[in-house]
Amino acid sequence: MSNVTLAVGVRNALVSLQNTSGLMQTIQNRLATGKKVNSALDNPSNFFLSA
Repeated sequence: MSNVTLAVGVRNALVSLQNTSGLMQTIQNRLATGKKVNSALDNPSNFFLSA
């Protein structure tokens, strides 16, 4: 396996894109289910309050 060296700016952009992708998945899940909180991992206090 070869090592890939990334410049700091490229690495920061990649991390930003990964974070944006994760947020998009969360929003898509909320839109698909109609639920703001789907599990205790989303928001524990609201999850147990609604349960």
